[in-house]
Amino acid sequence: MLASPLVRILPSLVLALGACGVKPAAAPLANTFTSSLTFVELRVYIGPQLFEKLHADGTIEFAMRPGDWESVGRITESGTAFRADGIRLGSLASDGTFRLPTGEASSWKLVGETLLFRTAPLPGESPKVLSLTIDARGMLRGFEDPAPPYRFEGLTDAGSRRAALFMYAVVLTGRY
Repeated sequence: MLASPLVRILPSLVLALGACGVKPAAAPLANTFTSSLTFVELRVYIGPQLFEKLHADGTIEFAMRPGDWESVGRITESGTAFRADGIRLGSLASDGTFRLPTGEASSWKLVGETLLFRTAPLPGESPKVLSLTIDARGMLRGFEDPAPPYRFEGLTDAGSRRAALFMYAVVLTGRY
């Protein structure tokens, strides 16, 4: 059976983010991280299709094909991310920066209820910081270019929005 269209979209999204020139931050971003992550039974839709789940225990699942779910990793309320095989991917530092096991900073950080991605400049342009948020309807907002509509269902509070953004960033960095 062929993979669902959603499984084919994820690599494109990861590549699109890379095409934006996402690189590690050269200058520090604001230090206002709140470490409170609340895990709920969360469902993520791309357009009308259920594509991803975050369970209350931090397990992340993808729809590999319709009706075929696979665990790809997990995140913890303390801000650590693991692959499904248990390998640690990194952790949130006190300032919200995601640090790899080597200590190297990733290109993103979680600041309150905002996910910041620092992009490398295109020729002749200045670096940009994309500020991604989740609105009251659960829609991901902040991309300059139209992106497939991401909708988070099951959010209950600021902590669950932070957990959703944390999961989103870990998944988009393509480390699974």
